[in-house]
Amino acid sequence: MAKEVRLLVAERDVLRSENEALRVERQDLLAALRAISRRLGRRAVATLPATVGMARTSEEPARLQLDPASRAVSFQHREVRLAPREFELLSYMLDHRGQALTRAALLQAMFPAACGEDARTLRVHVQAVRAKLRRLGSLPVQIGTLHGIGYRLDHRDD
Repeated sequence: MAKEVRLLVAERDVLRSENEALRVERQDLLAALRAISRRLGRRAVATLPATVGMARTSEEPARLQLDPASRAVSFQHREVRLAPREFELLSYMLDHRGQALTRAALLQAMFPAACGEDARTLRVHVQAVRAKLRRLGSLPVQIGTLHGIGYRLDHRDD
């Protein structure tokens, strides 16, 4: 039993280091994208396509856009600014959309160096993100609560 536990701990540590390496690589790619966008005179945005059943006002699909440079989120030309932690939370959840995210994983993503953050802090940030996203109207995604586990960002089926 102790051997299995040691193997699981070692595997967890490897996965954590791989996850951190991917996060750093993502940040480097976003920085490069911002630099290229500045040279082209455009804003760098990450987009999420709308669900198939979502009503559209034009032939262009509705998109939830995240602008890493200004830390703003927009949907159909309506914009809301998020606090840095709120932006990190939404960005992380979009990267892992459809997956059950534990409170511990979300806290680690938002506060990698902090030990004293707890589930109440996370709940406050999730509530703030939800409230700010509601200002944008009917979005193709929603943050669902998984009781006893954490949260999941899902596509809405309108």
